[in-house]
Amino acid sequence: MRVELTILARAMLAAFLTFGCASTGRNRSWIGRSQAELEKSKGQPARTYSDGAGHTVLIYARPVPLAPIGGNDNGSLAATPTLTSYEEFLVDENGIVTDRSIGVIPAQINPFN
Repeated sequence: MRVELTILARAMLAAFLTFGCASTGRNRSWIGRSQAELEKSKGQPARTYSDGAGHTVLIYARPVPLAPIGGNDNGSLAATPTLTSYEEFLVDENGIVTDRSIGVIPAQINPFN
């Protein structure tokens, strides 16, 4: 069990460093653009809901398979851990994107499926 947690922790750190750092330059590129432009570029979101204050939240999610880490006694590789990368966009009542956030979560607890 401890080995599995270590593998998961390493996988999450690798994904955060890879996707978190790589996306900081693009982080605000959708701010001020329309929901229609966003959906034309990215397609339909995995989830859409209202925040209760007149805004719409759009969530885009995709699986991120990672390279196998470690192995077992007979030389075969351990199962490949998978994470879910997501982007969340806040759209105002005029259909304009006003905020964006990103994250990575273990696929086993993916709420976007």
